Amino acid sequence: MTRDAASPHGPHARLVAAICSELRDTEVGRAFGFSRIETLDDFRAAIPLMTQDAHARDVEARLGFGVDDPSHHEATSNAAIERPQTIARWRSLLAADGRAPEVRALVLQARDHDPAIDRIRGDDLRALGGQLRRVTTLEGDDDLARLEETLASYQPTVLMVPSAHTCAFLEASLHGPLDRRVPSLALILATHDLERRLRAVAPLGHAGWITRSGRLGVPSPRPPARAFTLAVESQLVELLPHTRFDVEGRAIPPSGTILPEHAIVGERYELVVSAPLGFLRVRTDEHVRVVGFDPPTQAAPIPRPRVIHLQPPAQDVALDGVSLVGTWLTASVRRAFRPEDPALVAATIGPDPASAAVDPKRSAGMDPFAETELGGAVRQGPPRPRARRLLVQVEVQGQVRAGFEARLAAAVDRDLRRRNPAYAHLRERKELTLPRVVNVEPGSFRGAQLRRIRSLRGQVDAPEVRVVDHAPSSIFPSTRHGRRAS
Repeated sequence: MTRDAASPHGPHARLVAAICSELRDTEVGRAFGFSRIETLDDFRAAIPLMTQDAHARDVEARLGFGVDDPSHHEATSNAAIERPQTIARWRSLLAADGRAPEVRALVLQARDHDPAIDRIRGDDLRALGGQLRRVTTLEGDDDLARLEETLASYQPTVLMVPSAHTCAFLEASLHGPLDRRVPSLALILATHDLERRLRAVAPLGHAGWITRSGRLGVPSPRPPARAFTLAVESQLVELLPHTRFDVEGRAIPPSGTILPEHAIVGERYELVVSAPLGFLRVRTDEHVRVVGFDPPTQAAPIPRPRVIHLQPPAQDVALDGVSLVGTWLTASVRRAFRPEDPALVAATIGPDPASAAVDPKRSAGMDPFAETELGGAVRQGPPRPRARRLLVQVEVQGQVRAGFEARLAAAVDRDLRRRNPAYAHLRERKELTLPRVVNVEPGSFRGAQLRRIRSLRGQVDAPEVRVVDHAPSSIFPSTRHGRRAS
């Protein structure tokens, strides 16, 4: 149990060998010299860290789509390696009340954009034994009525949902605890928002975390309930520390990553994954905080970090002539509220598209570099609009007095002037204008939350103040699509 993780028998070395074996004969494998890679250090030296956009351009686009072969995917994704640990945790929760029910699983979750994720999730539940059904839509009232009929007739013992908020929504619709209307229910499994309290007596367990690269997290028997263990046996996981910040509050990621067994409890990290499915040191933009370690196993003789999922840092916003730090923007909105103001429910802040400024010379075709060697390098097409002010959308609870929006805009402006000299300079020159504040209709946040819940996709909980790169937008939470895990 004390063997080096990077030894020929360790999980890291095994995963590096599997990645190189799977991709060695591809264009990507030849470009990175996989035939010469023998150790984990070789692998990390040959392949740079890549953002999701860079990975899609330089790796995924050159690998192609391949053949959707379930048996081959099961082998290359290593999905079965840590399945016994996942099933053991679920069975311990099922046996918590002393019953040994026949397993009838119901998956209440939208189909993933990658069908392989649904296959892994279904295979996990089938490993429990028994039947499996899926409900993939809950958009309309008719869908809700059909779901109630399915729950009554099927009487599932295991219910898997993307978020605990999904069960809370069902309990509100059914006017009572979920297990009172479905007496057979013995276990609820969710991937996100496990801190949400439910009225049901049935235990709420972690469903694990499955992404396009394979299994990334397995349920942990140790608290807190929303914690999970990184699946270090299923794919090569590295941690990028986010512990240093510059004078403007931006995170300064180090040039290198650390291995999971070297993580520090309490620190924040971004996950970097590599897998035989065609993922090579890609930064996932998924952030976690280490809360402990699970003991080594025979297959993985290393400490395995137990983590909780965190919201990604607020993104920066580019205005005409200046870039503003996302954390400063969210802080400025919070600081603008006084104790006597109505309570803040939710807010978004971002560039105001109505204030986009276009250079009149370029818009008229008067490019000063047109007759120079730089003229051909200028991107052709319509000029790119540049916002000259911020748009702040807020929803509040309470009576709004006259002049509330104007006072809020002035407070946000003062705070940003104090924090950012470049912003203050452009405001003095009138090149940027005062932020615009819009008080949205009451219930906007709850409406967006219900749409998110009924979409049956991913996390529902969101920060109180969110930075958006396009505004106006619906008061979050909004459904995330694309490469991000659901």
